[in-house]
Amino acid sequence: AGVSLKDFLVYLQNTMMPGSSSIFEFGAIEQRDNEIMFSVANNKNLKAMGWKPNFGYKKGIEELLKRL
Repeated sequence: AGVSLKDFLVYLQNTMMPGSSSIFEFGAIEQRDNEIMFSVANNKNLKAMGWKPNFGYKKGIEELLKRL
C-alpha cells in the first residue's frame, strides 16, 4: 500500500504548522485527460536484496523535522 502525495503533504503541514489552514490548493489545476492519477513505487527488488523499511512515512517526517 502506498501513500498519496496529498496525504503526505497534509501530514507534513500539520506536523510543521499544527492548526494552520491549508497552504495547498488541491484540485486548483484542472486534470488533463491523460493524467496519471495514481502511481506507487515498487520496492520488491529492494526487499529481495534484504532491505526493509525501518519506519513509515509519518515517522520519517517526524525524524526529518527533528534534524532540521
